[in-house]
Amino acid sequence: SSIDHDIWMELAVAGFEVRRVMEPLVITYISSREQMTGDTSNRISGVRQYLEKWLPTYCEWFGDEGGQVYADRYFARVIARLASSNFVCGDMHGFFTAVRAVFQYSDETSYNARVLFVVVARRTASEVLPKPVKEWMKSAA
Repeated sequence: SSIDHDIWMELAVAGFEVRRVMEPLVITYISSREQMTGDTSNRISGVRQYLEKWLPTYCEWFGDEGGQVYADRYFARVIARLASSNFVCGDMHGFFTAVRAVFQYSDETSYNARVLFVVVARRTASEVLPKPVKEWMKSAA
């Protein structure tokens, strides 16, 4: 969980630069095997562990308050995506587990509610609405 972000943080702390590359460098395979991020409780636990590891660095970069806010909002965004996946798949237990975790992690109630609403609504719309309606919504935004 958060392995990609962990690698990016390791590289950033070590002083590496990021450069844009216009060609694909990896091949993605989709399989029916269970994914590491598929279990809601494990995913939540993994994101918490990631944030515990990197919170001191966030605080060093953004100050104590800014670092905590960054961590809180990271958690909300990542777990909101998990909640939205569970919602569109009909896993209401996983959905509510993720929603509870977001509100338990931080006291930023209005931010958490807004992120959850937007992420779940967008994901649901992308799964449910016909393609012409989705295209119209993109053009109207």
